Amino acid sequence: MNKDYNNYGKDPRYSDRPERIGITIMYETNDKIDNLIELLDKITKSFDSINVKTPLYISLLEKIEIAPPPPVRS
Repeated sequence: MNKDYNNYGKDPRYSDRPERIGITIMYETNDKIDNLIELLDKITKSFDSINVKTPLYISLLEKIEIAPPPPVRS
């Protein structure tokens, strides 16, 4: 996270601007909430240690498996 927030376009593998950084967490409905809370704690502690002025954007996405469509009959 530190590399992304302090990169400013030096290394193309990391973010070129700190205000464009966002974190997405994909989870399954059967995941334990304790695991999510622990992960969010780690992320916020890491972010706080960087000491930047930009906001921290976190998206939570629920993973939903969709069955494939049935075969088409001719």
